[in-house]
Amino acid sequence: MTPVPFKLFARGEEQYIHIEGEGDGAFDAGDFIEFYAEHNDGWLDASFYPSADQHTNPYYSLYNDTASYYVTWDPNGAQSVFRYTDVPLTAPSGQSLSYVWQEEVKYYNNTYQKGKDLGGGVPPGT
Repeated sequence: MTPVPFKLFARGEEQYIHIEGEGDGAFDAGDFIEFYAEHNDGWLDASFYPSADQHTNPYYSLYNDTASYYVTWDPNGAQSVFRYTDVPLTAPSGQSLSYVWQEEVKYYNNTYQKGKDLGGGVPPGT
């Protein structure tokens, strides 16, 4: 049977998905769709700034922290190429790495600055 022609979109681009049970051509009670998603960041806010180095927080949107993902299907039945594939697990090589590359970002989003800061976070007129 032909796999179910589901597709997933986010930020205007098709995303990779895994559909469990799609081999029989039907989406049954035990089937499910699985995908990797991230929260909204400041990618769309970047257009408000003259240059990327002036962007206040590329990791957090000024307007909304919700990202939208859209599940749809191809009415012509065309199969998407954006599918996760199973990779067989192989034994580790036994050679350890001398380093680990990691980026850690801490962004603060639980306060609001009302105006000119006079010190200690207290705006004028309060």
